[in-house]
Amino acid sequence: MEPAARVLIVEDEIIVAKDLELMLRGLGYAVCGIVRTGEEGVQRASQELPDLVMMDIGLKGEIDGIEAARRIREAHDIPLVYFTAITDGSTFARAKETDPYGFICKPFEEKDLRSIVELALHHGRRHRQLRATLKLMGAALDCLEEALLVADLQVRVVCVNAAAQTLTGWTGDQAVGMPLGALLMSAPGQPLPAVEALRGQILREATICAFTLHTRDQRQVPVEGAIRSLLDSTHAPLGFAVRLHAKEVPVGSPQTPAKATVCA
Repeated sequence: MEPAARVLIVEDEIIVAKDLELMLRGLGYAVCGIVRTGEEGVQRASQELPDLVMMDIGLKGEIDGIEAARRIREAHDIPLVYFTAITDGSTFARAKETDPYGFICKPFEEKDLRSIVELALHHGRRHRQLRATLKLMGAALDCLEEALLVADLQVRVVCVNAAAQTLTGWTGDQAVGMPLGALLMSAPGQPLPAVEALRGQILREATICAFTLHTRDQRQVPVEGAIRSLLDSTHAPLGFAVRLHAKEVPVGSPQTPAKATVCA
């Protein structure tokens, strides 16, 4: 049997908090703590690492529930549900910026609580699985000796493997979101149109061509590579993959030359 999901309650009205605790325990969840301020909520979340935080928005103290939620999500990415009597639009707009897994308005019934908690825990598990999968995929891409850039349908960079970071001088965090055309331009005399013109095209076969690579230190380096569209199971376009091989090794790159990585 799986252990009961652990819930942290952040609520400054002790009667409301105790009623919520009784409901949660009646539904089979474990309450790992009740705290009354946003500051305590942040601290206890770091100590307990609960499966879910239930946060009142209108907390008394130096920080309200929204700010406490923001700090918790940034530090630990714990699923969070707001329960509140505040319903004005500006407050909800602020609260949505913290990416909660749900809202429940006071007063609420046990059946409503069950639904919102189950959905929040379910989406939290799926989110953790997705993060683990993305981490694994990123590690696999970094095992490639070949430099690889991935761009979305807006031709903006979404992934840069380790070899590409070495080649371009840009780290992954720096390159993600950049227009692909800021890094690559088609070399003169090549049939492939300028990188910015790729939007709306579908390259079903890898197109081999020469590029001019714009490195982070403002040099223009000739590279050889191949570009093709990434398609889903229905052949709808998802983006582009670009494989690169330098004709010359960039000099003065802040990173060491790309080497084959041994994957455990």
